[in-house]
Amino acid sequence: MTIDHVMKLALQLPQEERAKLAKQLNESCRDEQHLSVKDAWVKVVRKRQADYKAGLTPSYSWEDAERMILEGCDESTSSST
Repeated sequence: MTIDHVMKLALQLPQEERAKLAKQLNESCRDEQHLSVKDAWVKVVRKRQADYKAGLTPSYSWEDAERMILEGCDESTSSST
């Protein structure tokens, strides 16, 4: 069975059934996408943890981090005007 054959059959369904099928297909894709995104973030976090433990990444106090964030926001808002 080919995708073209499945599509031809699906398009013959009443609108309500097509909507139900579309929803189920969309949810099945989101589940797969969610897992791949989650796996990607896990890799990023593990690399960042390893870099931090190896001394490759600096750490900042909350006060310093907040100041840097706010300064960055000030720069981005002033450059857009």
